[in-house]
Amino acid sequence: MENKQANSGADLPAKGSALSTLVFLLIRKKVKHFNRLLEPASIDVTARQFYLLRHIFRNDGCTQREISAKLCRDKTLITRMIGTLARKDILERRADSRDRRLKRIFLTAKGRDLRDELMSIYCQHERAIVENIAPEEIEQFLKIAKQIIANCVSAEEYAELQATLFTQISSNLAEFGCEEGK
Repeated sequence: MENKQANSGADLPAKGSALSTLVFLLIRKKVKHFNRLLEPASIDVTARQFYLLRHIFRNDGCTQREISAKLCRDKTLITRMIGTLARKDILERRADSRDRRLKRIFLTAKGRDLRDELMSIYCQHERAIVENIAPEEIEQFLKIAKQIIANCVSAEEYAELQATLFTQISSNLAEFGCEEGK
């Protein structure tokens, strides 16, 4: 009977809780690490704002809806972040030339000037977080993380993530302009 209970998954809630705690901690520590790297540079951008900016670096002139979909973030949060970055003169909203109801998001001159420095700090951050982890282990982590996500969402939502977000995920830092030795 003990054997059957041990194999029945009775200990899974504790393991699931530990996993949830570690995922939460991973996100918080990763953001905190990146913010610590940004501080000495005196760049008035947070780690969370950077991820929005990184999308705009690649897609200048995109819409708020596109940003929200690509970053898997609430439209209200994206609107607030864009507003904050616009007040800092890093981004600007412009009406679409064909549909005045649509607002496109563009980097300002200041935003374009920040790009190289922000990307350099981001690359330093990304290299630091994978230090001493074998490429095979990173690939295994990505596979497991995708499976956890699949377990948390509908098949339709997972398919959408697969088609949009997951196609951008890579363990190859060179794809982000983070060539080795830089």
